[in-house]
Amino acid sequence: MATLRLTSPAFAAGDRIPERYGYTADNVNPPLEIDGVPASADALALVMDDPDAVEPAGKVWDHWVVWNIDPDTSTIPEAWDASAAVQG
Repeated sequence: MATLRLTSPAFAAGDRIPERYGYTADNVNPPLEIDGVPASADALALVMDDPDAVEPAGKVWDHWVVWNIDPDTSTIPEAWDASAAVQG
């Protein structure tokens, strides 16, 4: 069984997401690469939250929630138009 993996060419694992993707800059999603999706998957969901926001925001901040992503998706481009999925 493959291991589901989500990476980005815009930053390394464990690094901060570059500020250009933040709401005070370009306010778009970074490019993402997906592999290892199980063959039995009907859809994918993506939750990008920020546990470091607890101190300034008083809670874990949800930056982006998208679901019903086609499981054959291997790349989510920067500034993705998620109209084929559902955003919350």
